[in-house]
Amino acid sequence: MTNTTSNNTSGDTMTIILKPSFIWQAYSPNAIGSKVLAESIETFEETLKEAIATHDPSKDWAEGQHMVAFPSTHLVSCGVGERTDNPDDYVIRNWRGKVSLFLKREKALPCASANVIVYTKGAILSDPQLPESERVKIEESDATHYLIALLANAEGVPNSRSPYRLVDCLAGGNKEADAWSLDDIKALAKDSKEYADKWEVVAD
Repeated sequence: MTNTTSNNTSGDTMTIILKPSFIWQAYSPNAIGSKVLAESIETFEETLKEAIATHDPSKDWAEGQHMVAFPSTHLVSCGVGERTDNPDDYVIRNWRGKVSLFLKREKALPCASANVIVYTKGAILSDPQLPESERVKIEESDATHYLIALLANAEGVPNSRSPYRLVDCLAGGNKEADAWSLDDIKALAKDSKEYADKWEVVAD
């Protein structure tokens, strides 16, 4: 496997070493939401490294928290489908300690775009929700970047947080929210409500 390099702030190059974070689950055979196809994981990582190397960090909300555009949508499964009123279209799953309903994976829409949230090692170590049990592992790791979330979306579906995740960010769960203006929050809230009214996350 070849290494991929990226320009750092000093203008030098650095090798990109990726590792899944403790919340990354897009490789799981029982994934909830967006998923990397099992046979495509190696290609996915190589493609992502190239995307990270050309990512413009000046557009990030918080230092080291990158939302990287991922070009190869055929390597992933879309994380959402359109809400239905048929109970048979849903499955019950436990997600992050909460039992919720999700659309069956077969209801996922075709993937039209994808982004990957990637944190640098420094950014994940400064995350207010990082468990102490993970901190030592990360400090001792040779990884430069950590996989946080895959957002594989259908045509016309925005990259919106759920209402719960939006409130969690505003309550101190994500340093990115410190940079939001009131207008930003209003726009994010509008997108979040519209998303929750029309779309549903899928699960295996």
